[in-house]
Amino acid sequence: QPGDGSVHHCPLTDSVDPNTYDVGSCPKLGHTCGKDCAVISDDYGIGHIPPFVPLAAVKMAYNSGEYDVCADWFSDQSLCNIKKEALDDIVYKYFGDDSTIKF
Repeated sequence: QPGDGSVHHCPLTDSVDPNTYDVGSCPKLGHTCGKDCAVISDDYGIGHIPPFVPLAAVKMAYNSGEYDVCADWFSDQSLCNIKKEALDDIVYKYFGDDSTIKF
């Protein structure tokens, strides 16, 4: 995905050369619903959120004892990284409010 890791979110459907693509031309998602809020969209997923949000969500989920951490959060493909879909679900569980993440 062009711009992966930046506050600019380019559509996943873009078929571009990431070395020459102007990531700054993509929309800056995140605090578009006000202070301490990020929008969730079908095209871009969860907008930019500060790192403490997923960290807090993971900590709360781990401490809840509701998850089989190895089976639910990791896979052979994700190795030591929590799967994106698992992290998105965890963040939404603790901070989600309709189509936004509020922190």
